[in-house]
Amino acid sequence: MTEPSGPPPQRIGDAERDRAVEYLRDHLAEGRLDQTEFDDRLTQALTARTQADLDPLFHDLPGPKPGQALAKGGDFQAPPWQSTPSQSVAARPASPTPVQTKFSTAWGVASGLAWPAAIILCFATNWQFWWIMLIPIFITSIGGQQHGRHNQNNRRHH
Repeated sequence: MTEPSGPPPQRIGDAERDRAVEYLRDHLAEGRLDQTEFDDRLTQALTARTQADLDPLFHDLPGPKPGQALAKGGDFQAPPWQSTPSQSVAARPASPTPVQTKFSTAWGVASGLAWPAAIILCFATNWQFWWIMLIPIFITSIGGQQHGRHNQNNRRHH
């Protein structure tokens, strides 16, 4: 009998095949492989039985390769057409928090109470006093106008 020339090939498992597929996907995403090459190499990676079956799939590719750590690229930098020339998002001042006055709070409470009261009263009187529905409409309208003016004043001052 003849002695084997080297150690027997190391068999690989699903974890190694999955890692090889992950590295192939990274190379596809980086543009080093086209879709046809990726599909061919993917098929070979999924049917590989030994590490020696995986090695040829990466011979013409830079790292990462199975058995190497995944090298992280630098920080992402947006292309010039996507970046904002004036200021970054982090440098923008925070928008002011709207201040709610006692007046607007009172109008909100009045509006919130007037609607249910008017509806209950109209139902209780079988809609004989239908015009009572005009009261919450009036209150809500005045409160909305005051709220709009308040917001305009806030925008002017900030």
